[in-house]
Amino acid sequence: TKHRRFLAGFAERPAGPRVSWARDLRPQQTRIALSWISGWFAFSLFTPLLFSLEGPGAAGRWGLTWSLFALVTSVAGLWIATRQARFGVWIAKREFAALDADFRPRLVASALLAAAGSALICAGLWFLDRRGHPWAARLLPTDATLLLGIATVLLQVSHGQAVYLRAHGKEPFLWPSLLQAALTAGGAVALGRAYGAKGMATAYLAGVLLVVPLGSWIWIRCRKEWHAPG
Repeated sequence: TKHRRFLAGFAERPAGPRVSWARDLRPQQTRIALSWISGWFAFSLFTPLLFSLEGPGAAGRWGLTWSLFALVTSVAGLWIATRQARFGVWIAKREFAALDADFRPRLVASALLAAAGSALICAGLWFLDRRGHPWAARLLPTDATLLLGIATVLLQVSHGQAVYLRAHGKEPFLWPSLLQAALTAGGAVALGRAYGAKGMATAYLAGVLLVVPLGSWIWIRCRKEWHAPG
């Protein structure tokens, strides 16, 4: 066939150092998978829960507002997520000074962009609400939206730290992720029944306020340990 030589390369046994999936990749992938599963309870439980408690209108307002902040998170996270492969190269070469010199300004830029985007959403909703515009009724109330905006900015720091540490081929954020999922899900159920969307937003922010400092402590400890000479 036309690509016979190219396809034949897949049948050859590779030479040089070998990577064992079971030994080198599976442990980290398993921990990351558990972290992402727990993320459903920390980030995606709210809409179906609010649907069951208050109906489709309340769930739709949450979902639309949440989508706006998810867009901010995705765009702001690009400043760091796109550099993960390069982080891995610097780590393999133990060029930690270059790693930190690139990571720190990107983390600041990512957080500032998240803050700007969140502020724009909150200000826009406040403006629409003050003008009595019907679009304001399609989103959450201003107070609940503000709580989600604060959480979005804080989580941007945690997301950047996770990318930094995972570039080392390890996943130390598993237990914080499980803790956040448990606290957020439990708080959302309890506060959502009593206070609706505002209660859920409060539970979400409370989980973030607990986990972000814990994640920062883990980042400082792991960075010091992994970058130690020798």
